[in-house]
Amino acid sequence: MRIPSSRCVVTRGGKRLQLKHVPALKLLRNEREKRIKAKLYGKTYFFTAYKRKKRFGGWETVFLVSNMNLPAKQQVEAYNLGWPQEKINRKSKQKFGMHQCQMLALSKQKAHIMAAYLAQAIIEVANIDKPSQSVDEVVNVFRADHFDDLVDVLRKPPKSKQQRKAECTEVSSQNHVQNFYNNAGEFSVLNV
Repeated sequence: MRIPSSRCVVTRGGKRLQLKHVPALKLLRNEREKRIKAKLYGKTYFFTAYKRKKRFGGWETVFLVSNMNLPAKQQVEAYNLGWPQEKINRKSKQKFGMHQCQMLALSKQKAHIMAAYLAQAIIEVANIDKPSQSVDEVVNVFRADHFDDLVDVLRKPPKSKQQRKAECTEVSSQNHVQNFYNNAGEFSVLNV
């Protein structure tokens, strides 16, 4: 996980320094990552410094901490693998109400979380089919255009095919009778 650069660690020499001031973690020229073993709160961890591009240009150094004894490059790759999951968690909480689940039963909580993940997957597929700027835009479109329709369907469930067919026939008959009465004055033999 990421760790602040101002966090103090104890290096092998017994010196207590902030991560940004540890000489072994200074990245020179084209170096992208370095790793050291140091102590934090009495326990031994592996600290990795890696250089990444900023969003609007330039470079920044990010510090990672881990208990896995992996090379620096693999530490960075493992950290980067977690970012898509973080985006999904954030979106599920903000847009799909994952943080508002008040169910006490574990199975219902799991169902709520799975429903949020399923909604996220559907939105991602919809975004692939018709690309937009972000998943947020797709969610907002669904909410604006389709949410009210969905609520209406839930409140008034769709009728069976037989009921719909009977209603269509009834409406059709009513329309013919209505048209006859509306147009009766024009074609009436009594109106001469």
